[in-house]
Parts: sequence; C-alpha cells; structure tokens
Amino acid sequence: MKKNFQKDIDIFIARYSEKQGDPNDFNATRNILLTNLFSAFSSILFLSLGLSAFVRNEYIVSTVFFSITFLSLLNIVLLKIFKNNGFSSGFLIILLNLSAVYAIIFGGIDNTGILMAFMLPPVLIFLRGSKTGGIVVLIMTFLAIGILFFIDPKLVLPDYSVPMKIVFIVCFVAVAVFSFLHEFTRELTVKKLEDVASHDPLTGLLNRRELERFLNSEMLRSKRYGNPFSLIICDVDNFKMINDVYGHQFGDTVLKMISNIFRSGTRVQEYICRWGGEEFLIVLPETKVDGAMVVAERLRSTLEGEKIVFGKEELVITASFGVGEFNVDKSIGENIDIVDKAMYNAKNDGKNCIRKVKNG
Repeated sequence: MKKNFQKDIDIFIARYSEKQGDPNDFNATRNILLTNLFSAFSSILFLSLGLSAFVRNEYIVSTVFFSITFLSLLNIVLLKIFKNNGFSSGFLIILLNLSAVYAIIFGGIDNTGILMAFMLPPVLIFLRGSKTGGIVVLIMTFLAIGILFFIDPKLVLPDYSVPMKIVFIVCFVAVAVFSFLHEFTRELTVKKLEDVASHDPLTGLLNRRELERFLNSEMLRSKRYGNPFSLIICDVDNFKMINDVYGHQFGDTVLKMISNIFRSGTRVQEYICRWGGEEFLIVLPETKVDGAMVVAERLRSTLEGEKIVFGKEELVITASFGVGEFNVDKSIGENIDIVDKAMYNAKNDGKNCIRKVKNG
C-alpha cells in the first residue's frame, strides 16, 4: 500500500508540474489522491478504535469498527481496479456519514464517538468541492442537531449534557465553515491560475497552448465519430504599419477591438485564439468548409465596417483570412500550415479577402 500511495503522490506532483497538463486531468488526479488518502486514514483510525474496543470487551463496537476498516481498505482496492473515483469517493462519504451517525447515537468507546464527526466536514468538502460538499455537510449538521436535541433521549445511548451538545454543534459548524472557506478560496485560485495559463493577457482570447489542447480533442473526436471541423486563420492587414505610424499602444487597441468582434461573431462552442502577434486562429467544431467560409465572411465584413478613432482620424482595419476543413489524415501542424498558406494567398490577392484551401 505504501508503494502504491507513493506512486499516486509522484503522479500527482508530475502532473502538477507539467505545464501543458490538462486541468481536468489534474483535478481528477487530485481527487484520486484524496480518496486514497482519506480511505487509508479511515482504515488506520477505525482499526485502532476497533482494537481498543476489542480489548475492552466491547465486541459489538469492535465489530462495527473492524467492518468500517475492511470497507475502507476495500475502497482503495476497488479504486485501483476500476479507477472510478466518483463511485469510490461517494462510497467513502456514505461510509463515514453512517459511521458518524452510529457513533453519535451509540457513543463508541466511552462516549467519545461523537468526536469522530469532526472528520466529516474536511472529507466531504475536499472530495466533493465547496458546493456539493457544503450542501452535504449542511444536511449532516441538521441531522446531528435532530439526533442530539429532538430525538427521544432514550434512543440515544450516551447521556450527553446540553452544554456538550451545544459546544459540539458550534465546533462542528466552525470546522465546516473553515473547511468550506479553504476549499472555496482554493477553487477560486485554481480557476484564476487556469485562466492566466490558458488565455492571452491582452485580448482575453485563448492562447496558443490552450488551443492546441482543444485541437487535439477535436481531432480525436473527429477520427472517432467522423464529425467535421474547420479552421480559420486571420492576419491583420498592414499591422506593422499601424504600429510604426500610430504606436504599439494603438496597435494593442486594434487587437482588442478585433478580439471583441470575433467573440461576438462566433458561437460559444467555437474556439478563438490569438495565435501569435496579429494572427488569430478559430476552430469551428461540427462545421464543414462552406459553413466556415460563411463565418469568415461575416467576420471580415464586420471588421471592415468598424471604424476606430485615432485623434481626429477614423481608421478602417481589415484582415485577410484563410479557411480550410481539418484533414484527420494530416497532423495538426500540417493542417495549420495549409490554412496559413491560404491566408497568405489572400494577402497576395490584395488583402481584405478570404481564400479557401484548395482540394488536394
């Protein structure tokens, strides 16, 4: 178990350090690590409690704790075999919730079972996230209040005093709030870091690295299901002259304006990227080349009709477009090069126009 646990940690650190890792893959790895960690900790805890109860001749309590130990270890094995973290984490959560309810009602060893409930907030929230985990913790809080204050005291074996009940609920809520705030701020931080790592800081569009990830996904999907998708490459006309004459700050304003036009002129499921400098690349899933030509023309005409003011001047910005349907028999780089050549054909044909990749 120690060797497998160390292997999970090594994989987690490797994927954390890998700059081109998939954020979803990273989160899945983290969740698997946490499920294994909490399962291992639970098995050790309940094994020790079971042995302690057995020595005290509390055979029913020890049987319950040994059963929980076995199920916790079984959970690790099942996760290793089936790699279904959703099931394993859910199984662990149900197991710990039932254990906490049992411990509160029957007291555990010397009526200390109630303290086991403090495990729940971090486990639930860290495994299920701030939203879902927080809801489950809230339900367990009301359940604990119901058991301690509203159920017939004869059904609850330990004789908990009222002050103890109140202190327990207050401390349980405090642990839950701190766990929730920790996970919530972690999720916000991760989201911000993912945005910084995947988006161009000037335009807010996807950066090259992130688009390459989406391209890989679309290529695999296209190979599997035969769904077409197309590429549009756009290059701003005379952009060097714009920077030289009007300055780089104005050039940045132009790029932001074009980015906004492209965002408003495409669907949510289409990926827009600042490919480099004044060049943009758009991926259109489920779109054949003729449909991509329509999109490119809409973007070109919208851009041409938009005026940008510099001092007393009103400038018209144009761009040249290359359009092509992705060929799954070629690599991503080859497809981009082909569409890029079509874009340069548009440049050579007078700019502010669209050229389609020629068949063959």
